[in-house]
Amino acid sequence: MSTKNSSEDNYKIIKIVITSLVIGCLGIILYISQSKTLQEAISIFGIALMISGASLLSGGFLGFLFGIPRSLQQNEGSDESTKNINKDRERDVTYGANTNLEQISDWLTKILVGVGLTQISSMPKAFQNYAIYASAGLGNFRGTEAFALALLVYFLIGGFLLGYLWTRLSLASALRQADIAALGGEIAKVKDKLSSLEEQNAIDGKAINFIQEFLNSSSELTFNTKYNDKETQKSINEIITPTSPVIKEQIFNIAHEARKENLHKNNKSAMEKTIPVFRALILTDPEKSFHRYRAQLGYALKDKINPVLEDFIEAEARLTEAIEIRGSGRENGYLYYELNRAVCGINLDIKFSKGDKQRILSDIKEASKEPYVRQIIKKDKFINNWLAKKR
Repeated sequence: MSTKNSSEDNYKIIKIVITSLVIGCLGIILYISQSKTLQEAISIFGIALMISGASLLSGGFLGFLFGIPRSLQQNEGSDESTKNINKDRERDVTYGANTNLEQISDWLTKILVGVGLTQISSMPKAFQNYAIYASAGLGNFRGTEAFALALLVYFLIGGFLLGYLWTRLSLASALRQADIAALGGEIAKVKDKLSSLEEQNAIDGKAINFIQEFLNSSSELTFNTKYNDKETQKSINEIITPTSPVIKEQIFNIAHEARKENLHKNNKSAMEKTIPVFRALILTDPEKSFHRYRAQLGYALKDKINPVLEDFIEAEARLTEAIEIRGSGRENGYLYYELNRAVCGINLDIKFSKGDKQRILSDIKEASKEPYVRQIIKKDKFINNWLAKKR
């Protein structure tokens, strides 16, 4: 039997119940036909209608409670494999459907069944008292007590069947559709995230490939003649800016290694290519969170083949920014910043008579607090010659 035919058969049952309730209403009309006056008939009809309506609603509520479907997430397996699956689901799912209504239904049905079983012996007396009480409003005709009891049971059962069937057939479907709609929304969000992730991966991959190719190109031309132009800087800015934070860190590490390696090889023309990369990284850090971006740019500017006044001034400024972001050198390390700023200041003092002598001496003193850096200063002729002239 197909699902469609099964659904039609189920709704046929509901129609049968509704037809039975209509027949019950006809029974009320037949009962009041024995009234002597129209006023009495209207009074009895109103009371009978209210009793039947109350019974119908009470039965419908009970049917609703008993018919509320339980979600699959409440059915926990007892074997080991099912427990493992449930644990996996708990790790995967952050939020589940609110099952308060199901729990309340479960509690109430158990309470009602329990109370009903314990009070079953007193039910005949309760029904008898009800019949006597209701018969006064139903005209006290012959057989009124039986009619009052039949009216209660008839519509109570009818309401229960109607409420139960409607809940099972319609509510379950409505809840399922709501869950599917919610799941569809989550799937759409996941698709959007995946699409965004794919776009971000494409941007990141393009940026990494470009930077590696740019820094590793074997051109013999110096940075000043080929790479120190606004268009190149603009292109690198546009490539690095939209990358993810992880890729920015990776690009920094690539440029950092390229600067160190080429400087040690005395290949300063290749080393100078890192300058626009560090400048682009600094543009992506307006909050000034990464001091190493500034320090590496300062190093690269200071160590150019033919640094000019502007190079030393910018290098000194970038190293100053790095020191301010870093904080105390004693606590955070990186005392090379002070050492290199002192070198920039010495160059400005010797070549351009623009060095801040007091700050140079302060930087050398601060950097000397690190034993390893102190040994470098002792062996550096450039620094020691300048110190000797100032004594």
